[in-house]
Amino acid sequence: MAILGKKRSCKVKKKAGRCNLISYLGQQKLSNWTKPSSIEGPVWYGLTHPFCTDCSGCNSALFHCGETKIEYISVEYARDVEIQSTIGNTTQEAVSLYLNSSFTNVCVVNSGLHDMVLPALTDRLYVKNVQFYVQYLVQTCQNVIWISLTAVRGDKTYPQTNRRIQLLNRLVKVLIREKFPKVGFMDLFPLSNSTKAHRDNVHLTPALYKLLASFFT
Repeated sequence: MAILGKKRSCKVKKKAGRCNLISYLGQQKLSNWTKPSSIEGPVWYGLTHPFCTDCSGCNSALFHCGETKIEYISVEYARDVEIQSTIGNTTQEAVSLYLNSSFTNVCVVNSGLHDMVLPALTDRLYVKNVQFYVQYLVQTCQNVIWISLTAVRGDKTYPQTNRRIQLLNRLVKVLIREKFPKVGFMDLFPLSNSTKAHRDNVHLTPALYKLLASFFT
């Protein structure tokens, strides 16, 4: 939304609600939805409502801003089974096929804060899931930029900690350097590592989102 705020005459061409992302992607549901393994999402709403996202407000949408197309696609984990289509068992596979159907110049990606909720997901397995995700993206996007995990405010009731976030960021940075040298890596942890940078435990202030948007406009 911060990027759209810097554009003019942006119009919504299509959008998806919480439970119809698979239709937005133009794909068919598997007849039988299979629950995730212990290292995959979803874990909340999507776990009891097949083909729905955990997040209630992360609705995918495609905008046309003149000759520029800007799209947000709700992918909540590095590996999850929220979307199980006839072409694959994971959301990541479904999104990759969708992106492959049209020219996509830049894919800006982030995943990890939801992943840290999975109790069986070790640091090594998280990196493995990131590799699984990125290997699909590099096949369909002309350019891929991975945005690091941002800092959390540190509320004690949540599982995310800045110590682990910094570790995961380092591990993913090494993964990208060794396995995907053409993928960009933006480290936003230092910028977000302040209680003044947050409006809740994980979400940043509008000012910081506007700053981030300025890198892509």
